[in-house]
Amino acid sequence: MEYAEESSTDYESGAKMIEGLDADTVQIVSENELKALKTYVEKNKLKVDMDSLENGTGVMIIHDHKLSQKQGRQAEKAVGETVCLSPLKNKETCIRWNSMTAKERDKEDEIIKAETPSTEYTLSGYLDNQADGFPEIHQTWHGAEGDIYYLVSEKGFNRLSTKRKTFCMELNVEKKKEKKDYA
Repeated sequence: MEYAEESSTDYESGAKMIEGLDADTVQIVSENELKALKTYVEKNKLKVDMDSLENGTGVMIIHDHKLSQKQGRQAEKAVGETVCLSPLKNKETCIRWNSMTAKERDKEDEIIKAETPSTEYTLSGYLDNQADGFPEIHQTWHGAEGDIYYLVSEKGFNRLSTKRKTFCMELNVEKKKEKKDYA
């Protein structure tokens, strides 16, 4: 896929690693959303590994109709490849990072990677969330703005070395119970 921003080598496995420069979105899908995705995948005979997504060993990438036909074929071939997710640096680390030299950053990066290693998953597949019949998945309001939007199951999220964060909240109100004191 053509998301590459930087490239490095995982010295343990010898695998080529592609790293994005921007933060991506990792979203937990509910059991009902997993069922709806599974039904959608089966109905449309899509090359997606729903088992790995459900059991927490896989992540799915969704996109807003961004893949060309050629990229779509490449995406199908990528199912089962390794995806590594790493937590973001916290605020204090970012402030410290910005005042470091390149040499200090390299040293700090080694420490961060040792303290919070990446979590390995397999790529369950790519799905176009703009395709006809795509099930309703509650995405963050800015989902399409990031580079990559990952879906994980609750089991998959629990494998990450990060805390759950709430970025969206919906409220339903009954108009008749709301005060009409608004000018």
